[in-house]
Amino acid sequence: MTRDWKMKEAQREQAFNDTVQKVTSLESKLRQKATDLQRREERIIQLEEELKSKILEVSRQLTSKEEEIMNIKKKFKEERV
Repeated sequence: MTRDWKMKEAQREQAFNDTVQKVTSLESKLRQKATDLQRREERIIQLEEELKSKILEVSRQLTSKEEEIMNIKKKFKEERV
């Protein structure tokens, strides 16, 4: 009886140790994925800021060109008169 009990106890202990190892491995993978996700999020935020900046610059250029066109049209009308 004692021998069977010791054998079963050793099996339970091995199963427990295997489970702990699997959990540790999963925790490590989860930490790595979380780190990767955080880096991606930071990169996305950086790209969004760059995009906003570029959109603002293009908008300024467009406004400038529109003003330039308006001024040219105005000069053209004045010269025709």
